[in-house]
Amino acid sequence: MVPITVLIGLFVSPIFAAALPVLERATPLSFDAGSIQEPVATAYDWISGYVSEFPIHSSCNTSERAEIYQGLQEAVLIAQHAKEHIQILTTQVLVHGNNSELFKKYFGAGPTGPVLGWYDKIATANRAGVLFRCDDPDQNCATQDNIVGEGLVEHHADGYHGCVELAAGENYTLAASNSATLSYFAIEAYAYDIAVPGEGCLGKPVEKEDDGHGHGAASSSSSSSMTESTTSSTTATAAPASTTSINPTRVVQVPATTSSATLAQETAGKECHTHADGTLHCV
Repeated sequence: MVPITVLIGLFVSPIFAAALPVLERATPLSFDAGSIQEPVATAYDWISGYVSEFPIHSSCNTSERAEIYQGLQEAVLIAQHAKEHIQILTTQVLVHGNNSELFKKYFGAGPTGPVLGWYDKIATANRAGVLFRCDDPDQNCATQDNIVGEGLVEHHADGYHGCVELAAGENYTLAASNSATLSYFAIEAYAYDIAVPGEGCLGKPVEKEDDGHGHGAASSSSSSSMTESTTSSTTATAAPASTTSINPTRVVQVPATTSSATLAQETAGKECHTHADGTLHCV
């Protein structure tokens, strides 16, 4: 015989079950897998922030901007070729040196590494933080003349003869950080390899040049002899009769007796500029 309590339980259970709300069966902590986004790993971009073009400030007008841009492009082109000339035509060997006569002419027995570094910096370095502008609002342009050279590229020797003598002297290691040497080598390498292949356009160098810069005693043995020459000038009274300098453009020789009127006639219709040593070049 079934106990009365069991019968009551069987009778009451369906009533309670019907009274309770119907809940959706679900596993604990159930979720929609499609609503969860998996974290995406951010790839490391090692060239983030690299700027390939030189920024030019809005203070430069259209003509100035075009002139600066063209000059910078040419500088990059010549620096890039100077680097390639060294990489292709030099074989830095402990005993035999390198095979580029042009490199030895300007840098002596010095290593190629420092020279390559300076040219590579001009050709491909990050331009971020560099700004070319045509005004000087804070008057700091004159106080920041050696930032690009990192305090290392200096005036150890100037002029064609000064650079060649520096490379041939006992202080030839300074040639790799001499601003004039870096310029002369890059220009002559481009002229000899590209502009006038196999010939170049060195021109006829004069005996000595003096740019008016003072060089330290450790610079080169040529500095004292260079200061003995007379600085060329475009004025009628200051320039010696035979003063010229190496330049791929036309060189205007200014004799000591040249008057202002004669000079004006000679340079008429030409684009002229005066270099730091006073030499007037016209194209």
